[in-house]
Amino acid sequence: MFEKCFVPFVKSSLLGVPEIQTNQHENDESGRSSSVPLSDPLDKCMKALFKEMTDLLPELKVDVIHDFDMTPMRRPKILVQTVGHISGAVYMYRLEDLKSHESCISENESSLPLNIPWTSDQKIFPVCLHPRFGGWFALRGVIIFKTVTCHSLARPIPRPLLQSPEEIMKLLELYNNCWRNNAFRDVIPVQEKYSSTQQKYFATPPAKRIELLKQILEKK
Repeated sequence: MFEKCFVPFVKSSLLGVPEIQTNQHENDESGRSSSVPLSDPLDKCMKALFKEMTDLLPELKVDVIHDFDMTPMRRPKILVQTVGHISGAVYMYRLEDLKSHESCISENESSLPLNIPWTSDQKIFPVCLHPRFGGWFALRGVIIFKTVTCHSLARPIPRPLLQSPEEIMKLLELYNNCWRNNAFRDVIPVQEKYSSTQQKYFATPPAKRIELLKQILEKK
């Protein structure tokens, strides 16, 4: 996505446009923050790409919801990780998965309960894994076909990718405590991961990403 879609989009549409500014806040890999207006180049790229897709289906009524879209109450309009899990495309691991393992272990007299390294009031964010890409992917939004129904559409069951509570605990700990080093993305073997250029972009502070994009394009 980065080299084939995002970089060409920036080259043709964004660089040189004065109002394109990256977010100054610390945030996730795409540079978003829920407290500021949309201004991230990647978000703009996704809006353009989703529009291209829906323009191919002019006869259908659709709603597009991006991962950065917020309600008037500043809450996400959609939880893309939950959608990814329900679709069967990825498996979303939550603290509840760890607790369910602990409950099963506790019922076995020959085993000891798993020691979860978080307090009961600590917020632990969920994280998804893809069977091919591990954590090297992002869920950017959904397209809702408002007038299409298909009662026979199969609903794939999300396939667990981790085999033990210790593996789940390690994933959640890596994602919540040290996501910047990308270690959580490699908790399972992966077939493909972000290029070194893409990794460098997401590791760059948002305020410096436009300058990095200019450097990337100069090498093209």
